[in-house]
This record gives sequence, structure tokens and C-alpha cells, in this order.
Amino acid sequence: MKKVLLLTIILISLVNSADAAEKRDGYGRTDLMNAAKSNDVDAVKKVMYRTEDINTLDYKSNNSYCYAYNNRNVEMAKILEMAGSNINQECYIDGVLFQSKSLQPKGAILKTAPVFESKTAEVAAEQSAWSHEVPRVTMPAMPEIKASTALYAVGSTVAVVGVATAFGSGGNGGGLIPDPVDHGVPSDYETAEFYGEAVGATSFLDDIGAQHAYARGYNGEGVTIAILDTGIDIDHSEFTGQLHSNLSNTNQSTLAEDTEPVLSGDLDDPNHEVGDNDHGSLVASYAAGGKNGSGMHGVAYESIILPYRMIMENTSDSGIRGWRADNAIADGISKGAFVYNMSYNAEASVSDNAALADEDLSEGEYTGWFVAGSSHSTFMDDMISNITTGNSGDGAIMVVAAGNEGYSESGSMSALPLTISEFDGYFINAVALDETNDAIASYSNLCGVTKNYCLSAPGSIVMGANGQGGYSLASGTSFAAPIISGAAAVIKDAFPYMDAPEITALMFTTADDLGAVGVDDVYGQGRLNLNAATSPGVGTSAFTSSGRVVSYDGTRITTSSAFAMPSISTIAMTDDLNRTFHIEGNSITGLSDEGFDMIDRAKSFAQSKKTISTDLGGGFATSFTMGNEEGKQYDFAGIESMEFSSSYGDGLDIKFGYSEAPGTDYAGEVESTFLLQNEAISHPFLNLASNGFTAGTKYAISDNINVENNVFFGEFKDDDNRDLGGTVVSMTKFGYETSKGALGLELGVMSEEGTVLGSKFEGAFSLGNDNSTYFSGITGDVSLTDNFKLFGNAYIGRTKINTATNSLVNSIDSIVSKSASAGAEYSFNQHKAAGLILSQPLKVSSGSMGYDLATSRGSDGEYTFESFNQDLSSGATEFDVQAYYKHQLYEQTDLNFGAIYRMNADYEEGKSETAAMLKLHHKF
Repeated sequence: MKKVLLLTIILISLVNSADAAEKRDGYGRTDLMNAAKSNDVDAVKKVMYRTEDINTLDYKSNNSYCYAYNNRNVEMAKILEMAGSNINQECYIDGVLFQSKSLQPKGAILKTAPVFESKTAEVAAEQSAWSHEVPRVTMPAMPEIKASTALYAVGSTVAVVGVATAFGSGGNGGGLIPDPVDHGVPSDYETAEFYGEAVGATSFLDDIGAQHAYARGYNGEGVTIAILDTGIDIDHSEFTGQLHSNLSNTNQSTLAEDTEPVLSGDLDDPNHEVGDNDHGSLVASYAAGGKNGSGMHGVAYESIILPYRMIMENTSDSGIRGWRADNAIADGISKGAFVYNMSYNAEASVSDNAALADEDLSEGEYTGWFVAGSSHSTFMDDMISNITTGNSGDGAIMVVAAGNEGYSESGSMSALPLTISEFDGYFINAVALDETNDAIASYSNLCGVTKNYCLSAPGSIVMGANGQGGYSLASGTSFAAPIISGAAAVIKDAFPYMDAPEITALMFTTADDLGAVGVDDVYGQGRLNLNAATSPGVGTSAFTSSGRVVSYDGTRITTSSAFAMPSISTIAMTDDLNRTFHIEGNSITGLSDEGFDMIDRAKSFAQSKKTISTDLGGGFATSFTMGNEEGKQYDFAGIESMEFSSSYGDGLDIKFGYSEAPGTDYAGEVESTFLLQNEAISHPFLNLASNGFTAGTKYAISDNINVENNVFFGEFKDDDNRDLGGTVVSMTKFGYETSKGALGLELGVMSEEGTVLGSKFEGAFSLGNDNSTYFSGITGDVSLTDNFKLFGNAYIGRTKINTATNSLVNSIDSIVSKSASAGAEYSFNQHKAAGLILSQPLKVSSGSMGYDLATSRGSDGEYTFESFNQDLSSGATEFDVQAYYKHQLYEQTDLNFGAIYRMNADYEEGKSETAAMLKLHHKF
């Protein structure tokens, strides 16, 4: 009502007689001049009821506007300007001579470049010259600014591609990191629509790595982007299903300059497009054009578009009223908009740019008002509150185009956070890159003083939706801005708990550095990188319900086949930039060995080993086992084990050496190379390790009884030869031997550094070091006849595990593990034998691990925690049946056969595996 009354006052002043008597003081000033001089807006409004000429001059040739201008009172100046005051007046006040001008926020008109029209994209292809040679966009000289012209759109270079044309259909998303379901892979999104196929077009989506964000499941869904522009063609297919459900109060063109809405238009009219002006439609399509399988799509293709028409009803007047921004923002906040795109600015020049802007100018440019002598007008106070609070307390983000004059500083509207600090963190200034996406566009203003909150983005020769239902190529900072706005919406979708300052900081931190190292005057924070913004960074952490923060970096669980494969729940993991990613826990687990590998086994199957023993005299001897029987004495290449021994007459033997496979007894009943799965006859605990040193003693208590003490130092490796940890095994074996066979009883302890039964729990699931397994076993073999013998073993172990303080694991039971094997071999003669072995590989039969973790994070930033108890024992038990046959046909020719059947292979219920191998070997 206040603004309506103000308009009435202005109109009355215009129709009153200019010849009425005027009262002047000793300086020739009228009451209106004195009210303006005293900076009293209310007095000015009252005096304007009187009959006096608003352009009356005092004795120094000052009119009323001179005094309003001298006080920099935009509100008062607007009243006088609208009432017809001469705003270009030579003034002389307080001994200073100056030229007054409009205090209305200034802007710049940019007309579109010549348009090449064509009916189809094919015709446009024949006119490809213009598509590659976009002229530098220049701003014409600013015309005399009247109250009705205010700010103008930063326009574009436009070339019409043609009517809407069907392109390839879109694909489903995909995730490098499931969140938590699989969305596909980035290439699924690289469709014709993604690239916006058009002659000479650059792919702004590919340039910012948008496909990677889509593959992670982030596309701006549910986030509202307000487009403050010329209006859009709401009937365009790119906006089908994209528009906000409530378009009331969005037609700002019906607002007169300082008043409440008048009857010049319908506020609720959703048809916002102004004549053939493409600007608003292009801007909206880059930010959030729909993904419908044709044409192109915007960055945040699942976002909601809330379009505001900020241009006058007169279609010949392309000026955008930027000072209505506070009006549109207030309405947008009430409708849930989070991002506010303003692809316009004041024209930058030597005398008017962001570096020269002050607080009063910024207030005028965004609200049209300021109150002299106070920090802010009520309009600016409302705008600050709206932007910093937002609809849900997260604030909102303003993205403003830097301008197209090719100037070293951006337009003055870009200075808002510099002049009014409350906007710091809520504002992004957008500069445009050229078609290479590596350099600033020739037409783009530079970041200049706005560099700390300035971002560069694609803006040259990009394809978007025009106002006639088709598509156009466009260049300008106007189009870099909505690409940044769309990216902000995608990030809000990815991390809904982030507030506006966190999102702007994230976009700056993850931007690609261009130009001078670090933040610079040209590119500001750098080039927008949506891939980096939505992928985990350093310092990732997981959380427990007790508040413990656990580093997630390097999290990995590598288990031996003895364990059941852990089934880890979805994990909510947060990095140093407060980004939370949901990761399927099973993606961090893997086997240290992947069981039987036929191709790998073919290399060593039936490869005869050769043991070379040498008596050194004096009770000393050496023994070398070579990887193949061609090995030569003292040729250390290919040595699998070596041993130095010393015998003493009192029955004591001492030995030490090296072994690649300490669990394999090369003097055992069956040479391991004849088995497809040689673990069946190996020591189950020693077999977990490899590449270690051994030392031991053997003492004969009597002719048949002896005792052995052995120590082994080894290491654990996975199939990728990655070091998992180290081990020390100490064991004692009591043996009983006769001519028919032997029986042994073993007692031992295995100490592991960083592993548990050869399994590695790292990062957030790390376990304590110095884990010990106490084991016992029985071994035996007996010859029933000269040709037939039986052999077997059985082991049981109990592992005591320590928990770590920096782990999600809060408890772990003692683990019991078991293994057993039994076999028989029949020798037909010294050149031919066959055998059968039944075995159960080492298995964890009991034990569990307890842990609790955050499984999700809500839009309020709060985590949801769950506790789990993981059974480490396998539900199924693997049984292996192996058969072998070896036959020396001739002196240089051997025939070998091996077969295996694995029931519940790798301890998976119902999984079976069968393999057989026949090898004929002849030496030439």
C-alpha cells in the first residue's frame, strides 16, 4: 500500500500547476530543495503535494535532484526522477561543482548477433562457418538511463540450429561408488542428448564431468532453481515436467517501478516468454533442461525450474530489472528455491565495475533502495535474511554472470559480497571459458576483485533450448552462470545436509586450477569440476554410535579362504569436505587367494622338483630343493628351499634355512606337484605364510622316539603379491617312527603382526597387532604292504585377537579353526603309482566380530547408526576329493593325470568345482 500511495503522490505532483506560488529562503531554495538537502524522504513526499516546478533552480543553479544526488539517497532520487526532475544537472553544493546523473542501478544492453535460420540441423551443417567463428561479444555504449530502463540482460551470441530434432535416447546412471544402489557407469550417460548434438556445439556437460555425478546417482532431483531472467517458453519440450507447480507472482514484468502490481499484466500468467527473446529459455535449459531423449539436457536435469520474468511488458525493451531481485528472491524462498540464477549484470567499464562498487550501489542494484545514514534499507535487510536463511535454514546460493565486455573486472553487480559481507559464502560470480574449456573467453569479463568467490565454466558455443521450440548455439557469461547453478543443485542433491556456504566452498575447493597457480584475477577459484565435487576426497572417516571417528582411508578386508567372506553393511563415509558417501561394505572385501586356478596350476603341475644334498664333512650338510629337476647344484635361481644342517653324535641335529612354502614337506608321502590342490597335504597354519627363514633342532630320545623344535619367520601375501603382514611360528613335535610308518603330535603357537590367520583387516575395520593362534595337530603314515600306504593329518587352532582403538570393530571372539586330510597311495611298481586324497581345508568353525557404524546420513546432517555381529565361520564346509596318477613311460617320457572335485568350494553352500589335467612330458 505504501508504494501505491507513493505513486499517487508522484502523479498528483505531475498534474499540479507549475505556476503556483513558490516559497524560497535566502539562498533561493524551495521547500522541496530543503527537504532534499536535509535528507528527509517523508518531507519530500509531503512537499510534492504543493504546486511548484520540480526543476526550479536555487541561486547556485541547483535543482532538487542535485541535493538528493549529493546525499546519494537513491530512494529520494527515484521519487524525483519519476516526477520528472532533470537528472543531468550541473550542481554546485558546499563549494563543490559536479554533474549529477541517474542514481538508478545501471545496466548494459547486449543485442544478439546475427542469426542464421534453418529448418533442420542438416541445413545448419552447411552453414558451419558461423558455428565455429562466434564473434567476440561486445557491449554497445550505454544510452541515457531513465527510470524505466534500470538493469539490462547480459545477452548472448546466438545461432539457431533449427526446430526440435530427435537425437539418441538417454541411459541409466552408474556409480563408481554406489549410493547405495548401482546407477551404472559414466559412459551410460554419454548419449547424443548429453552431448547436445549440433554443428559446432561444445559439450558443456562433458567439460564439467557431469556424467560422473550422474553415475553416482546425483542429478539435482528435488532441488529448485529460480531463473531470474526474461522468462521462458514454458511449452518447450525441455521444460515439460520441469516447472514449479506454483508460478504465481513470477511475472515480475507487471510490476511498475516502485509500486505494488498494477493492471498492466497478470502476475500469475505462466507464459513468461517475451516475444522472440531466447535468453531466459536458453539459461533455464542449461541449468535444468529435461532429460527426455532428444535435443539436449541441463546439468541438473531432475531439478525444478522456477522462472521469473524480470523484463518489461514492452517487447522492444529487453532490459531486465535487476533491482527487482529482492522481490523475486523473497517469493522464491517461500517456494523452496535454493539456487538463484541471474544471468545479467551492469556494464563493466573503467569508471563502473565491481572494483569501484560500494554498498549503496549494491543495494540500489538489487533492491532499488537505500537509506542514507543507516547500514541497510529494509529491503536489503530482508534480502540478506532470505539468502542467508533460505527456506529450510540452509541459506541459498546466488549465481551472477560477470558480463561480456572483455574487461579486467566484472560488472558492479558481482561485487555484492565485497560491499555487503553477509553475502559472502552465498554468492558465485561466473566467468565464461572459450570453446576449448581451457582458457577464458575473449568476451568474458575477468574475475578481478571477485576472485575469491568467482568460478569459471563453459560458456561458448553451447547448445540450449530457444524460445521457439527449437535449439540454438549461444555464447556468453549468461550461460556459464546457469551451468554453475545446475552444478550447485546437483551437489545439493548429493549432499542435502550441506548449507549454501559449504556447497560454494566445495565447488571452489574442487575446481580445476587454471592460469596462475591458486586463486587468480582471471579464473578466480578455477574451472568447475562436477566430477571432483561429487567424488570422495582425502581424510575420509566413518563414525560409531559412541562418537568415535575412525579414518576410512585404506579400508580393506582381505581374507584367506579359512574365513567366511564378511558381509559388511552399507557404510556412510564422510570426507574432510563434509561429503558423505554410501558404500556397499561388500565392495571392500576380497580373498587373499582365490582358490584353485586351473591356468596357473598348469604351469607347475607334474613339474618334478629336484633335491640336491651335499655332505660337507664334519657332520655338516646342505640340501637344496629346486623348482624343477633341471636345477644345477649351487645355481640359486629357482631355489624353493634350502637347508644347512649339522649332526652330533649324541642324537642331536640342528638345522636352519629358507623356504618359499614352509607348509610343504618335500620329503612327504606325496610330492605336491602331482596334486591340483596341494594344500591338502600341507601344514594348514604354516601354509598361510610364505618366503621365510626356518631354524630347528631334532633330538632322538630313543630309537623310535624323537622331539623336534622348529621356528619359522615368514610373511603373508595376497594374490597381487601385496604384503599383508608377518608371522613367527614356534612349534614342538613329538614323533614315533618305525619301519612301517610314523606318528607325530604337534603343539605350537603362531604370532601374527597385522593379520589374523593370514587375513588382513585394514582402515576402519583394523584389528590389533600381535594376534596369536595356539594350535595342535596329529600326523601319521603307515605302509600296509610294500605297495600300499595310508597317510593323514588333523589340526585345530584357537586364535586370540586384539581389537584396535581406531576401528569400527568393538569386539571379536576367539576364533576356532580346523582342518583334516586322509589319503592312500598304491605303487604298481617303481615307475607307476596312483593315489586318492580326501581333505577339508582350514576353516574357521566358530568366532564372531562385533562392530557398529553409521549406515546413512539424513538431509538434516544426522547419522543413522546400526550395530552388527558378523559370524566369521562359514555355514558350509568344503570337502575336496583328489585323485592322481603318475607313470614314467620311458626314461625321458612321463604321463601324469590329476583330478579334483570341490564340494562347497570356498565354503560357499552348493558351490562345486571339478577340474582334471593330463600332462605328457618328454625331454629331448
